[in-house]
Amino acid sequence: MVILPLGVVMYFIISKTGKQALVYIAILGFLLITSEWNDLFRKIAIFGGTAVLSYLAFFKSFYEKRKLKPVPKDITAFAVFVLVTSAISSILSINPAMGFNAVIKQAFFYYLVFLIYQISYDYDSMKMLSAITFITALAVTAGTLVMFLSLGWAAILSADAGLRTSGVYENINAAGSIVALGTVVLLGYLFTFGSKAEKKYKYLSYFILLLFTAALLITNSRASFLLVGFTVIMFVIIFKRHLVKYGAAGLLLLAFILAISPQLDEIIEVYLRLDRIMNIRDILWRMSFDAIADNPVWGIGPDVFKEYFYKYLPVMMGSYPESKVRYLYEVAGTSGLSHNFLLYRFTELGIPGLISALWLPFLYFRYGLTAYDVTKERDPQKAKFILVLFLMGIGIFLRSAFESIGIMTYGWIMLDLPFWFFFVILVNYSQPDYSPADTVKGAPSENESQSPSPANQ
Repeated sequence: MVILPLGVVMYFIISKTGKQALVYIAILGFLLITSEWNDLFRKIAIFGGTAVLSYLAFFKSFYEKRKLKPVPKDITAFAVFVLVTSAISSILSINPAMGFNAVIKQAFFYYLVFLIYQISYDYDSMKMLSAITFITALAVTAGTLVMFLSLGWAAILSADAGLRTSGVYENINAAGSIVALGTVVLLGYLFTFGSKAEKKYKYLSYFILLLFTAALLITNSRASFLLVGFTVIMFVIIFKRHLVKYGAAGLLLLAFILAISPQLDEIIEVYLRLDRIMNIRDILWRMSFDAIADNPVWGIGPDVFKEYFYKYLPVMMGSYPESKVRYLYEVAGTSGLSHNFLLYRFTELGIPGLISALWLPFLYFRYGLTAYDVTKERDPQKAKFILVLFLMGIGIFLRSAFESIGIMTYGWIMLDLPFWFFFVILVNYSQPDYSPADTVKGAPSENESQSPSPANQ
């Protein structure tokens, strides 16, 4: 469904980026070639892309006599803490083999993030990683719209979940998450650089924004609505404060229309599934709390929550809620089933998992604020986009109150990687830069290397 538009995108990338095309293609392979397409192609994309990034990070550094960038000590400590405590939890779990498989995937994921960190230096890198997120969202949007048009309204509305479908990703919430991130990247561009863009690019941006909005409505991921809603509100307050009064007036008008039109209110209620606002989440949360009560220190083990489903099931067998749990048991993967990031880490890894789930947002906030402070002194325009990425990360953490995936899901590359793109950019812009002799062409200048890193303060 998306092979043709992807081919056009790849041609455009190669013609416009030259040598950077390898990076684009490698990372897009991580995000777009899913196991639902073909598991063999997925493995080729992962290992082939890793080989490309490893070459660019290590061998080019060796031949160009360029030092590797050191990873900040607190981030290294975080990664080691996660891997060691996950390994201990795996040993103590009922399925150590599955646990260690999750640990290995997480370690491999950290290696990919390390490679991306090594090959990203400057403003072009920031644009590249943002563009990759945008292109991925565009491909997912194309697949979603094509599937929607092929299925038709009747088939979708007759489904149990109503208006919900996705294209590239089998996981609807995953598709919604990627489209939401692409939407926010595009909105960030419009809010920060849109006034300077040529008219043709403005019109194209508005058209793509319309497509993204349609895809978001079709995937109907309420957690993704939360992500987009939060960032839009923050963008308006920070960048376009004069629009606040119009937004408030629009909300009041909408509330008035809903008050006088019960039919419209019912349509929105059905669409947003407000009659089952928590859906299966409240059951999974109760199961998670029961698992934590029995295994508070080291948790039940990585990726083994499924094996405890029917031990902690709080509803009657054969009931409708139990059928939803059974469906999740049969079709879902093994990661992120608690549908809350803090609960997910606490349930599977115990107290160390809870610590890591709180530690990561702390690191993100710390580096994000430092990156903004450093950048606004050098280039206020770039600082605006740094602020956009920082707000996107906060939106992802807010979304994680209802979805476990998309941050740190034992190396679920296609979902977790976009968040780490933003984190890598913030880390790059928050720490001292190398002197020109130690950096690649296009890296920040020596005059820009006076601001302290949070890791070294």
